[in-house]
Amino acid sequence: MSDYMLLQVGSGTVYAFKVILEQYKPMLERVQQERYTVTGKLDLQSAPNNITFNYAVKCFGTTSGSISIDAGTLITEVSADLGDYGDLKTLFESTVPPNNVLKFRDFDDTEYSVCFTGRFAPTALTTTVTGAGAYYIVPISLRVVR
Repeated sequence: MSDYMLLQVGSGTVYAFKVILEQYKPMLERVQQERYTVTGKLDLQSAPNNITFNYAVKCFGTTSGSISIDAGTLITEVSADLGDYGDLKTLFESTVPPNNVLKFRDFDDTEYSVCFTGRFAPTALTTTVTGAGAYYIVPISLRVVR
């Protein structure tokens, strides 16, 4: 499973998406407010850090098949369908709670609850933009939901 990430809405189908590991850019953002008190001491108020996963996902226009996966904490299934462009777009477009929070397994098998953030901006790498012959690179960002 080393170069796949997994996404699942609720207890539905688990999708495996092939990622370009060179484009994998996790980001840990410190959330805190800093200010000085009237006595000159620094007052720090911290919140949990934000974690965002940035990927470039390789998607075919249509694909079929599945792969075996290990059951984990959030994703308890033992197989995942290979995700295609339509699957990724459908997951991105899910905006109604609770379907806008996904179960996510990073390629290193760490699991989180996440939501999509940012834009869905695919780049077609073929002259065919629909169907089995189409091929895309889609940059995505997933933010951990606590």
